[in-house]
Amino acid sequence: MFVVFRNDKIASIKRDLSKLAYVFLFFVIAANADMIRADETTEQIPDIIVEQAVMTPATAGGTSQLRFKITNLSSNSVKLIAVRACASKNVRILMDVHDNGHEHVSGLLIRPEETLSFSSSHIRVELANLTRDIKLGTKVEFHLEFQGFSADAVADVH
Repeated sequence: MFVVFRNDKIASIKRDLSKLAYVFLFFVIAANADMIRADETTEQIPDIIVEQAVMTPATAGGTSQLRFKITNLSSNSVKLIAVRACASKNVRILMDVHDNGHEHVSGLLIRPEETLSFSSSHIRVELANLTRDIKLGTKVEFHLEFQGFSADAVADVH
């Protein structure tokens, strides 16, 4: 037995299938709306490069200098608010202020496509009250805290 459809019947079936496809697409989008919204509100971690990280050797209880460069490759400014290291009880970002010595800095803004050097003579990171010896030829992990995200890095001891 054969079923024969007329052209208007075929057109009607195509329209119904088209409507069904749109309804299906609507439900797929609606079901995934929460995931889409979550992706839009997820905080993006900017592209940060930490390079040339080195520390000076020191004994437990002493002080070591941490020197490195941070490059902000993102299109937004980022603010460095703290540096931490398990090898030290007290890590400070210091900036020389003319002839008055140095001041503790609570944060530094790094503009888009800018490099901030902690290897210069006027800005540095000091690790005081070391919890262990920092020996020549070893590596020390440190943690950079930015406003809204953080990053880990490793320094070679020279």
